[in-house]
Amino acid sequence: MRVRCASSVGPSCVETKVSSLAATGDYLLKPATQVTALRNSSFYSVVNPALLGDLDPDRKAEMAAVQAQLSAPDAYLALLPVGLGSYSGEFDRIFTDAFQRIVLRGQDIHQVLEIEGRQMQHVLDEAKAPCWSPDPPSQGTCQVK
Repeated sequence: MRVRCASSVGPSCVETKVSSLAATGDYLLKPATQVTALRNSSFYSVVNPALLGDLDPDRKAEMAAVQAQLSAPDAYLALLPVGLGSYSGEFDRIFTDAFQRIVLRGQDIHQVLEIEGRQMQHVLDEAKAPCWSPDPPSQGTCQVK
């Protein structure tokens, strides 16, 4: 829904925009919308999984795996990388390269992390990105350790 207001923004315009945002939020939280998002993009529900109804076997298996991870006693809550701006793609590439080299190609973990870690530090330095969870907050740029 697109909301347009006259050039002078008054209380009614603000109320309309707030109302529009609330309606969007309500729509996104509907179980039917959550099921559609899960089926089309594997974006996992923020509503109770029991409300999602019947899912295909693949999505049920994925949902069960995600729920198991979330409820594991030794799970770490890790946020998506924040503060990287235009360097997000480079972060993703370095992370993926390290995973492929270690897990798929069986390369030495310490050597790979040393090389990829230097590249990652360069990205963090350029972006001036602070640390994000689960790492503790940083003073200034996050440091690869």
